Amino acid sequence: EDENGCKTGDTVEVKTLSDINLNVTSSSPTCYNINDGTIFISINNGVEPYYVRCKDEDFLQIDSNLDITDLEPGNYNIEVKDALGCIKTADAILTEPTEFNIELPEKIYLCNDQSEVVNIENERITNVDWYLNNNLVHTGLNHVLYQEGVYKLDFLYDNLCHSLGEIEVDTINKKVDANFRL
Repeated sequence: EDENGCKTGDTVEVKTLSDINLNVTSSSPTCYNINDGTIFISINNGVEPYYVRCKDEDFLQIDSNLDITDLEPGNYNIEVKDALGCIKTADAILTEPTEFNIELPEKIYLCNDQSEVVNIENERITNVDWYLNNNLVHTGLNHVLYQEGVYKLDFLYDNLCHSLGEIEVDTINKKVDANFRL
């Protein structure tokens, strides 16, 4: 109370700030050699605005959620900073899916009008597109090879991933006698 009998007072509101709550989840790439991994970042508490940095990039201002997409396999360090400079970090690891390896003959030799059937036997493969000179010549798990050239194969797997392979076919147009002499 002052000399005139007036009372003064101030109201002060004190807020307790909570640490940044950082939630990071990730999804690894779906297929070998495909960069479609994702990191999902969710932030609450702390003081907005938030700034996020991933893999030593520049900070990016966000509200509270961020999806980082089209990522390659690797280790990612996520750093979040709020308006007061408080920092929280988390790691996300995106793993490379296994590469599918199909054993194919490198080269097939055909004599005169000979042909050879190639069967693709792998329980994970659902389809094969066969190309010769960049033209689709067959779709299926087996194919009769009778033309010279390099066959390029596009394998489709049960998880919708693709891999590639090739088979070279060479023809020998010489007559062979009964004693297998050229």
